[in-house]
Amino acid sequence: MGAKQSGTQSHLRLLRVLRDEALIESARSDAEGVIAASPDLTSYPALAAEVALLARDAAIDYLDKG
Repeated sequence: MGAKQSGTQSHLRLLRVLRDEALIESARSDAEGVIAASPDLTSYPALAAEVALLARDAAIDYLDKG
C-alpha cells in the first residue's frame, strides 16, 4: 500500500499564500503552542499518532523512489 493510498495527500497545496495568510499564521501559532506545551506530543496522543503515520509514509515514499 503506497502513501497515496494511505491518505497522506496534503490539502496544504490548495492554500494560496497571500489569500490565506491569516489562516497560515494562525495554524503556525497553534502548532507552536502545541509544541511549547508538549514537545514530545504526549499530551496529544492522536496528533502524535498522525505524525508517526506521516513519517512512516514519507519513509515509504523515499524508499519507493529508490
